[in-house]
Parts: sequence; structure tokens; C-alpha cells
Amino acid sequence: MDNLIGRLTAELAEKDAEIPETLLEKINRNIAPPERLTAEMVHIRAMYIVSDRVNSFGGCFPVEEHEKLAALLIDSPVLVGHRKDSLPIARNFHAERTARGNANWIKVYFYWLKDSADGEEIRKNIDGGIYKECSISFIFGLPECSICGNDMRDCRHQPFAEYETGGVKKVAHFNYRKIEKVLETSLVYRGSVENTSLTNELAFTKVVAGELENPDRHRLPPLQKLWDITKVPPDERYLALPAYESLKAHLYKRSGALSVTYPDGTPLDSELLVPFLNRLKLPTSDFAVEVSLIGYRGKERQSAADVASYLVGGHSPVRRLEMKVFDILEEGSDNVASEDGAHRRKRLERLFSSLTALLAPATAVSYSELSQVVDKIATRCGVEIYSANGSERFLFTYRRSARFKVAALEQFSRGFRYRLSGVSQGQTLPVNNIICSTHRLAIGDICELETAGVNLNGDSIELKHPRITALAAAGSGPDELRLIASESVFRRRYAVTALSRNRTLIDFRQTDGPLLLSHCSPDQVQQGGWLLADRYDNNSRSVTESGHNGTVLSRERCGEGYRFSLEGYLKGNFILRPVRIKGMRKFLF
Repeated sequence: MDNLIGRLTAELAEKDAEIPETLLEKINRNIAPPERLTAEMVHIRAMYIVSDRVNSFGGCFPVEEHEKLAALLIDSPVLVGHRKDSLPIARNFHAERTARGNANWIKVYFYWLKDSADGEEIRKNIDGGIYKECSISFIFGLPECSICGNDMRDCRHQPFAEYETGGVKKVAHFNYRKIEKVLETSLVYRGSVENTSLTNELAFTKVVAGELENPDRHRLPPLQKLWDITKVPPDERYLALPAYESLKAHLYKRSGALSVTYPDGTPLDSELLVPFLNRLKLPTSDFAVEVSLIGYRGKERQSAADVASYLVGGHSPVRRLEMKVFDILEEGSDNVASEDGAHRRKRLERLFSSLTALLAPATAVSYSELSQVVDKIATRCGVEIYSANGSERFLFTYRRSARFKVAALEQFSRGFRYRLSGVSQGQTLPVNNIICSTHRLAIGDICELETAGVNLNGDSIELKHPRITALAAAGSGPDELRLIASESVFRRRYAVTALSRNRTLIDFRQTDGPLLLSHCSPDQVQQGGWLLADRYDNNSRSVTESGHNGTVLSRERCGEGYRFSLEGYLKGNFILRPVRIKGMRKFLF
């Protein structure tokens, strides 16, 4: 039979007053870091990770399995909230068996570097009670029934159900046997509720060999961001669906087992989803669908971040959860993700024929009708548009926003300076702009960003007035920028005018204001070289009197000045930098 993934939640142990030398020796011996670590370099904490008590999933680690599990825990990573799209924050280096509260426990020790990017913040969150509990993710081969000793997937017994055997009533559970690997441990906000029962469908997630790291075998075409509705191909028909403020996810039913992942394939683990999905009475056949998990407070939809926090038991305004099904990836054993939109919708409507209220409403339209329908059904998050006779999918939004990946960062007194990367036609490109923000992000994070324009400069990206607004929802990736890029929004005009024989005015219209260059003619300006300039404050002069014109192709901040790329009368790259000469502020051009 296939192996199983297990995931359990426990609690963090108390911190030690000082770090014993024996623990430091275990770090250096078991992990063998390139540089030998000392007490001044690391924080160490511990977690009580598993016991021989029956947990809320109906499972139990028999004490005879503890020695093997303790060995498997060493050198496993520590994450936050099982976010596999982020780097580990710490590493487990030692585990020991201990007695606590009339139970046998495994206590695992982990460490992280004090001078790491978020080292102090992690310590504060643990010691301040934000991260109160911990969770373990592992692979095991056999859920052994406590009643009959067989595989509980095959026998008639169910966890937490009461059975009479030999005249004695016993509550069934299963033992974790054939434990093969610890995938990771995680710090979490809140874990499972004691004695919460799960149905047989959601008690285990089956793992197909070779698919553990990429369970999302079949992928739908990505939603291409769209700011101009006329950018879609005009010779096709479309399906238009309202885009909700929600958390996107993929819902799978395979061999009778349900599982939920983020769009990137990362498991979405939430005990709140268990009773919610069970109430829906989903189709009995196997399927994989794309869904939106919508969180409400009253009648108002909450953000994707609020929904994600609600699902893991964190602080959230969400009070009620709904689900809408948008698209289909698999029906039975068929991969349908690459079929055209019309056929995928027919399959979806047939599969959910008795649950039509779960389907996001779709309107079939021609290209000429698309703009009118979009105006009618658009939410504040826009409209999802699927090609009816092709596989392309689009997300139209009135708000000029897009998702980018954090490539590098630098902290300064007022916040952070970020370097980002974006995606165009599947290729990752660097963003030229350095973006300052008070948002605290990590390298590799996906951020939401508002910008007045996107320009693709061959092998790089230029943004106009970018502003980071939020960390993107878990499981999100960078947006495809091909259809929102526009060179025209970056093109400004400039004018070069001879005010007199040796005085030249360069007017960067709506950019940096006019510059007055003394002791040089326009022809001398065109020849290049370093020139001194002053701001020209006479706004009464009309730029229509200019003798020469051109276009500002790009502008990038360079320290306290700017770097320009010009074409027209002045062609090439120029720098404008403030200088002080004899106490007077001027500009070097």
C-alpha cells in the first residue's frame, strides 16, 4: 500500500536560562556547520513533539517507536506554519525521550543563529507566546488498528469509535508504524483540539511514489494579469467569472482521500477545513478542482491573508467560510487541465450537477460583449476570464497591481530597500527599481505591489511609481507581466531651448522641472561632457518655444540624483546629480 503523510501538533518547551555546553557540542557534532558555533552565536529552544497518548487524529506513537523517531528528527528543518515555499528558520539537532504528565514524550531541541535576518524576531515570538505550539510532518507506512492489528485503511474499525472485544469495550485508535522519514517540524499559532475526530477520508493523505515533493501533477494555465481588456485575443469566445477576495487552493479527491493544497502544491493544513468539507457532501468520484476559499465577517469578504490566518487558528476577523469552485484539473484519472475552457466548464457542471451552488457563476461571451459583461460582474478584485476555445486564462483588474518576488533586501533607518524580480513569458527578470518600504519581507517572499506602469526592457523590468502593499497570499507566485507591460506610460517629452547664445534650458516635462545650463549652447550640450546646471524657476515660459525635442525613455534614481536615457536631439544616457560648489547648490548634468 502507499505510504502516508502524518502531521501532528504539540507544544513548545520552556526555555533554558543558559545554554549547556553539552547542547552546543551536539549541534557541532550532529549538524557539523562550516563554522563551529558558540553560545554567543545561537538561540536554542525545545519542543515536546509527540507522546504515546492518542492524539486528535486518533493516532498514537507507541513507546517502542520513540527511539527510531528521535533519531529521524535530528537534522530535520524547522519551518513556520509548514510554509515549504520559505526557507527553514531553524534546525533540529537533538531529541530525547522523557516522561511528562503521565505520558512518554519525545523532546526535540532546535537552534537558529542570533545574527540571522529574523533571529531576534523569532526569539521574541517564541518567548512572547506568539508561537506557542509545534507540529511535525512525517511519512509512515502503516496505521495499525488497536483493535484487530490490521491496516486501519482496510479494516472496519474507525478512530474514536467504541467496540466490544472479549466482553470489554474499547475505543479504537491506530498506531503509527513503519515510520520512514521526518519531513519537517513547524512552529504554529494553534494546533489540533484534543479528541477532535476526523472522518476516514481526511485522517490520512495518501502519497503516490515520486509525487511527495510535487503532488500537484496537473497544472492549469496560470492566470495572466490584465489591466486592459482589449489585450485578449479578439477572435475567441470567453467565459467570464467574478473574482472574489479569497484564498486560492486546489482540492483533490484521489482513491477516496481528500487533500487541499495551495496552487503551488504546498499542503494547506487546517483542522477547520475538516468539518467544513465534510458538510459539503462532495462528489463521490475522484477529481481535482481549483477553488476559492472565501472568508466573511458579516456580509463583507475578508482578505486572503485573513482567510489563511483563520484556517491555521491565528488572529483573524473571519467568522464564516464559503467555497466556490472555479475550474477543474482532473476528472477521475483524466488530466483535463489542458482542455479548452468550454470543455472544462462542461465537465465541472456535470461533476457538480447536484451542487451547483458551489460553482462560481460563469457567463459565456464573445469578444465584442466582453467589456460590457466585465463592467457588470466585476468585483473589487476584478474578473477571471477563460478562453472558451483555448486554454488561456486571464485575471482582469481595475487596480494596477501585480505580484513580484523579493530577490534582495537591505535594512535602513526608515525601513527596507528591496530588489524584486518578475516573470515575463515564463522567464524571471530583475526589476531595475530599488523599492523602499516599511513592510518586513524576506528573500523569496512574494509581495503585492501597486504600480502605474510596467516596462519590459529586454532582460529587465522597469516599474513606474511602485509601492509594496502587502505580502501575497501563501502559495502565490509572481504574476505573468507580458500583457500589462506598456512602454508608452514611461515616455515623457523633453525640450532643449536656447534662451541666449550661452544659456540653454532643458525642460524635463512633468519629470524634474527645467534645468538652466550657463556658458553653453544647445550644440555644446549635444556634444556631451560634464555641465553645471541650476533649477529654472520661471514657469511662465512655454515649452512650445523650444527649438529641439525628444523623449525620456527611462529614469532611475541614482543616489540623490537620477540617471536618464534620452532619445531625440539629445541621445544617450545622462546623469543628473546634486553638488555643492562654494556653498551654492547646483546640479551636475
